[in-house]
Amino acid sequence: MRDYILGHLAWMASDSTGVPPNLAEPAGMVQEAYGRYDGAMLDHSLGKREDLAMRKLFATPKGPVAFRFGYVDHAGHPHVLITHPK
Repeated sequence: MRDYILGHLAWMASDSTGVPPNLAEPAGMVQEAYGRYDGAMLDHSLGKREDLAMRKLFATPKGPVAFRFGYVDHAGHPHVLITHPK
């Protein structure tokens, strides 16, 4: 599914369950982070490659999020990820 999305994407809004940065960037995508992300919502995903890539991306968000979009992070923070081709 991710390969299809990355091959056909015009733009996508998602929470952290969308395409992770470690897969999006090599596919030629740009991601813009909004809000706060301190770790994966599910305990078994904490510290995995995708979670660490997401934390790195959200270390410098483009701005805050004043609403909940999809799932929250491990600490209950709302966040939004915009993904689009370069």
